Amino acid sequence: YFCSLRCQSEFQKAPEKYIPEHKRTPAFTEIPKKVLLSPWAFTGVVLSVAEMFKKEAIGYLLGNCTDSIVNVECAIPFQTGKRGYIYSVVSLRRLEWVRDLTERIHPVIHWIGDYHSHPQHGNVLRLHFPSLLDVEDMEPGYLYLVVSVNEVTICEEWKTNRNRHTLSGTLGKLRMEIAGYC
Repeated sequence: YFCSLRCQSEFQKAPEKYIPEHKRTPAFTEIPKKVLLSPWAFTGVVLSVAEMFKKEAIGYLLGNCTDSIVNVECAIPFQTGKRGYIYSVVSLRRLEWVRDLTERIHPVIHWIGDYHSHPQHGNVLRLHFPSLLDVEDMEPGYLYLVVSVNEVTICEEWKTNRNRHTLSGTLGKLRMEIAGYC
């Protein structure tokens, strides 16, 4: 069982004046890839986001990529780093160290990207679109999952939103929507 969503490029929707010159490359505007989340990756992302609710969750994604499909096998939350309501910061030195350890542990599964949440803050509902700062930090060739998380009173089964290329549903009183960006 895999959850499926489409990797989309927010850069195609954003006005060019908001896209940094060095980010206007074909790598960010190519045909969307299909993203497959294994049950373990899906569970890791949504539990991490739920646990950190009210602060931003961040973690890394392990798996494999082809020209048309990204297989996310595992999602692992960062244990260290500074977190706030609208930010999370991980040391670049620690990030490189974890990437190196990942390759040593399992040379067949690779570091393919990261995920982070956009949690509700007060009465302000958050969306699954990357912020301008998110866009600045994105590198070609990696997958970035953005998870909006808001409090709700109605339960919703998890489903693929084909028109928005996202996955959404509720976990307890939290509604999440997951979008992938390449």
